[in-house]
Amino acid sequence: MAEYGSTDFWNRRYANVFQRFDWLLTYQFDLKPILHQFLESNSLILDIGCGSSRLDEELYDDGFKNISAIDKCPAVIYNMKTVNNLRPEINWFVMDATEMTFPSESFDIFIDKATSDAIFCSRGSFINIRKMLLCISRVLRRGGIYIVISHRPPDKREKFFSNLQKYGWSFSWETVASKRANDSLNGILVNLPENFYIYYMNNNRLNQCAMSVERCSLLKNYRNTPAIFALKHK
Repeated sequence: MAEYGSTDFWNRRYANVFQRFDWLLTYQFDLKPILHQFLESNSLILDIGCGSSRLDEELYDDGFKNISAIDKCPAVIYNMKTVNNLRPEINWFVMDATEMTFPSESFDIFIDKATSDAIFCSRGSFINIRKMLLCISRVLRRGGIYIVISHRPPDKREKFFSNLQKYGWSFSWETVASKRANDSLNGILVNLPENFYIYYMNNNRLNQCAMSVERCSLLKNYRNTPAIFALKHK
């Protein structure tokens, strides 16, 4: 699994054949009631390490229009932008979750669906996960929440996520049983564990997810900065 933390692995995977795949839990089967507890219609959402998941388009179709998604693989962002051309309000960015350059306090909700799991597979994983968490704590607004969907239990994750002094958030978690017995990846049946774990990092005020007009405008201007967001695809 060490390749899951490699940029080259993901570039090779998505360069030739683009296939939709949802890691761990899906929005429609599992996550919808969980995420809706924290979302308002104007919540500013960031999906980190989006991959080829349908999560963002399904959130969009449910009325949540202020969605941004990042992935460090240019090929997957190009393809996701293409297949979602009828959802123009979703912002697709080529960006590394450990080196996010968004303005401070830009997002109400961070969704991490197996991205941190992949980072834990990378070389220098402990350094990289702390870099990502520091980025998130800077970009997450006061009152926002960082939600992680993981296959690893709390005894493997809590010591990294739970640090009020360092990141400014409280920590909690719950166990969720998947409603799917299996999934398909490249035509191969992949067995899923019975349970997954959802971690909540709450920045002070859990349900106050209102987004200011000024921050929304700032992000739109940031999205349209050519030097940062020019997407090259060969």
